[in-house]
Amino acid sequence: MRYVPSAASVHFWDQVPALFSQEATTGNDTLIDSDPVSTAKSFAWGGTPVLSYDSDLGLRYGAVINLFDYSEKSLLPDYVQHVRLRLYNSTKGTSNYSVLYDTERLMPRSVFTFEASYIEDIALDFYGFNGLNTAYYPEFTDAEHTAYINKYFYSHHRKLMCVRALLQKHLTSSEFRFFTGVEYNRYAMSDIDYQRFDIPDDSHGNSAESTTLYKKYVDWGVIPAEEQAGGDLLTFSSGVIYDTRQGKIHCKDGTWFESYFIISPPWVSSSFFIRHVTTLRQYIPVPAVGAIVAYRLSSQQKIAGTIPFYALPVFHSSLENHDGPGGAFTLRGINRNRIAADGFLLGNVEFRKSLFSFRLPGLGWHTEAILFSDVAMITDTCDFADGGIPLTYRGDLFRDMKQRPHATVGAGLYFIYNANNVISVNYGYSADSQMGTRGLYIGSAFLF
Repeated sequence: MRYVPSAASVHFWDQVPALFSQEATTGNDTLIDSDPVSTAKSFAWGGTPVLSYDSDLGLRYGAVINLFDYSEKSLLPDYVQHVRLRLYNSTKGTSNYSVLYDTERLMPRSVFTFEASYIEDIALDFYGFNGLNTAYYPEFTDAEHTAYINKYFYSHHRKLMCVRALLQKHLTSSEFRFFTGVEYNRYAMSDIDYQRFDIPDDSHGNSAESTTLYKKYVDWGVIPAEEQAGGDLLTFSSGVIYDTRQGKIHCKDGTWFESYFIISPPWVSSSFFIRHVTTLRQYIPVPAVGAIVAYRLSSQQKIAGTIPFYALPVFHSSLENHDGPGGAFTLRGINRNRIAADGFLLGNVEFRKSLFSFRLPGLGWHTEAILFSDVAMITDTCDFADGGIPLTYRGDLFRDMKQRPHATVGAGLYFIYNANNVISVNYGYSADSQMGTRGLYIGSAFLF
């Protein structure tokens, strides 16, 4: 389910080959030069390093190998096939190993995507459920504070294996498509492995407690016994997509609308539920000032059943799923996974202003400055058992508060080279310290 990026994806290093690209040739024509989508090209492949930063994940390091097929000249600058192999780790304990194949050649008038991945997070964020209904105390992880518990109190351990196959079939035109897919996710959940971490004692020399919010939820029965260790989810998706974007990655005009259902059947999955996802993205050029206004509005709601706790904080998209809401790809400046609920609304708006273009040897670059605001609101809280929670904790950890929108603002820069490669620097600020304070995200592609 994640969070696992697809073709238009997460790090700029994951895009079309970068500085170390290799060239394929036809006769005497070089297929990759300063413009990787010229009419002479067919294939481009490259191995590039993953080196990026995310406030939630830390420094990411590893490698990505991409192969792009540009042989359909009528689609330029877009590609018709793409293979990506990604291997990376992060300094905050996330490992990601995945392979993706995306093609418009396998079946006529169709786009097919296959992806397999293994992801391990040894300290994945866990803040409880329903946003502000669960209080957040940053002092619990601050060794200088008298309320200190341990540095990883808001963490737990997740292993995730994901295999998915998606099909988009043209209906009345290539812009209007039927969307369907099948996805298998194997979750393994547990408390953190305390032996793997250097957990500091508090400022007075007292030992940190070996406990986390996740462990307390397990001990109190807040997380049901059948969900505590994870589970298997086999989900089926079906809906429609309307897509008039001018470009798959660097969109300058057009609309992208999708609406579909996600069903986890009871006889093949650990839990039965139905979700409905509707998302509208639009890119509006403002040529008078050399700018683009881009926005995304998404509604993600539970229709029936019970969504297990490990599948709650997920932002779903036909291209890729992400952890969240909260963090680099949904709410910049809010803690990752801070919103875990049965239903939520999400909105993002960016004002992208073109700055200047320049050339480095063999590469053409374009720069854009952005101002943005992200906002989300829980529309449907999840139910959980609270009978086992000690009375002494209830008043401190849980709040009966009316849900309200949570917004962040920020600014950043995009560096686009050779049409489809993007380096991004985003800094988001949250005015509500209960949701987070700020986040710096370097290396991500366009948010949407």
